[in-house]
Amino acid sequence: MMPETALNIGGREYRVACNPGEEDQLQQAAALLDTEAQSLLKALGRVPETRMLLMSGLMLADRTTEIAIQAQALQKEAQSLKSRLREAEDRVATLSSQASAAGNGADTAEIEEARRTAEAAIATLEAATLRVERMAAERRA
Repeated sequence: MMPETALNIGGREYRVACNPGEEDQLQQAAALLDTEAQSLLKALGRVPETRMLLMSGLMLADRTTEIAIQAQALQKEAQSLKSRLREAEDRVATLSSQASAAGNGADTAEIEEARRTAEAAIATLEAATLRVERMAAERRA
């Protein structure tokens, strides 16, 4: 038998069955829907139940779509940064080999510049990764 959970959305109570162990997740989803419903009620006053639920769902879907678009853009940025990082690492390796073969420090400045470029790419990639992780956490919340 599936457990039944009481959900309060827009000042109305709904009883919904769910799989065992999914009650907390269902409550969290209902809380998101309730937040949107409450903002509608404040803005519009009394709203028919079906309209309130439809508009609340659409508002959540719109936010979800926006987050997905942002995540996609960040993933593209991360791929570009990974590519730049690989190029910088390859440049550092090439310059290091050339300096070793020449047996002098003539290319030291160029090697250091390539290392700084690689480090900057790493820092930017890490920042992009943190933004994606933060967005994912916000989406789950």
